[in-house]
Order: sequence, then structure tokens, then C-alpha cells
Amino acid sequence: MKTIEKPIQSIDLWVAVGTNDVRAVKGAFTDDMHILGECAYDRYKIVKNCNFLPQTCNCHSIKVRLRPKQTAVVFYKQNVPVRLLAVDGHTPLQGLINMAMVDRVGRVSLQRIIDERGIKASEIDLKESAREFIPTSLYEDELDFFSCNRWSLFKAALTGNITDHDSDEENSDQTKPSQVLDLVYYPNVQINYRLRTDTENFDLQHCGMFCNANLSYLVALQVNSPLAPQLF
Repeated sequence: MKTIEKPIQSIDLWVAVGTNDVRAVKGAFTDDMHILGECAYDRYKIVKNCNFLPQTCNCHSIKVRLRPKQTAVVFYKQNVPVRLLAVDGHTPLQGLINMAMVDRVGRVSLQRIIDERGIKASEIDLKESAREFIPTSLYEDELDFFSCNRWSLFKAALTGNITDHDSDEENSDQTKPSQVLDLVYYPNVQINYRLRTDTENFDLQHCGMFCNANLSYLVALQVNSPLAPQLF
């Protein structure tokens, strides 16, 4: 077992809703990827049978519906974790990744970028038991959660987008404007996510969130994000 370093407290985070959220998977894989220039990541690791656990407090009358996840994808840039995707253990992840690969980013497919940049994938099974069982029937109520530590991505998220680039394929999957207009800011709501992999310890603390009127779409503010001094 490799040594786990100090907790990672800020990262771009995509959390899939339900068991077939292709939009979140496409967002995590395609955001800020380029055939020329710098790419967002140079390798990624699929972590199976883990426990990505939410904890909420100070929600008062706000019903924040978040579910634990059992599969994660950690993306790296020069061996440093730079983004995280969490999905339900029943998600057909490889199938959704394949769908993301055919998306066009700029003028080329994501698959071409992955191939030409030599971006490799690895996989590990932690063989952990799920700490909380959620019946599939409850997923229809799950809240669409997103947080990040980049200004461009944060501003895009406030308009319902989960990438900061323009892509015809990706934009076709965006949340409809009617769902994300008139976001309300709740300053004291606290939402924390924790995940321990074979080599990482994620402790992502959030305080404050923007949410739409029907409480189905949420953009949370990471306490330890580089954006925090300008947001709090």
C-alpha cells in the first residue's frame, strides 16, 4: 500500500446524479481538453468499490438530497490530482466514458486527443462495502451537485454548464436555462464530501451554495478553494 499524503481539500468535482448521468461523465472527461496546447489531465484512475460520502449540516428547511457514491475517477496532471468524478456503483461507467470519447472538443474527438497525447487509464478495486444502501427508486430525487476551484468553470456552472468550453455535443446536454435561472445564495449551508483511495485522501468542505428555485441544481463553494478569499 502506498503512503497517503495530507488531505486534498480543493479540486474540480463532478458528482453524477443517479446511475446513468452521461452529462457529468462527459463534463469531467472533456472539460479543458485540447488537441493543441495544455490539456487538463495526462492520466486518470478509475477507483471501484470505494465510499464517496456526503455530510450536510445547517440546511434548516432546505432539503439537500445527496447520495453516497461507490465509484470514482481521479484525474492527474504531472501526478497531481486535478479533478474528481464520483458516480454510483451501478453506473455503466465504461459505456459512458465511451460516449464521452466520441464527443467533439473543438474540431476533433476526445478520443483523438486521448490517443495523440498518450493519456493512459488505470483501475483499482478497493473492495470496500457500501456504507449506506440507497434504493434505486430514490435516485429520481437526487440533487444535481457541482463544485470547482477555477473561475472560468465556476462562472460556467452558474449558468448551468459543467464545462468552461464550447462544444456542440456537450452543450446539447446542458441543463436547460429555465432550470438554473434565478439562483438563490444560501451562505451557511455546509456540505462535505470525503473519499479515501489507495493513494489519496479527499476532504472537500463546502460552505455556501447557489441553488435554483426547485432545489434540483446546486453549485457549492469550496472552503479551501483558491476562489474562497474572493467569495467569502
